[in-house]
Amino acid sequence: MVSSPNPIVLTQYVLAQKYYQKALDKDPDDLEALARLVDSLTGQQNWDQALSLIQSAVSKKPGDHSLQLLQANIFLWTKNFDKARKKFNYILGRVRLKE
Repeated sequence: MVSSPNPIVLTQYVLAQKYYQKALDKDPDDLEALARLVDSLTGQQNWDQALSLIQSAVSKKPGDHSLQLLQANIFLWTKNFDKARKKFNYILGRVRLKE
């Protein structure tokens, strides 16, 4: 179960959200800023906005496994287990593990 963040941590997530949104405004292809923005949104338990953002990114870069994994994790955190399972299986079917 995801617990509510304390007010100090929540403030830090809000500041991070603003910072990474500015970074993305400057460079919409900055995947690091996107991942950090989604992280700040999930830290605030703003699941809908985080999921919307990551779904948009996945549609633009469907081959990016890190984005796919982030999307699967959001499904898991929001208890959408069927979508999470399907997404994880999709990722595992696409990624070739190095031995």
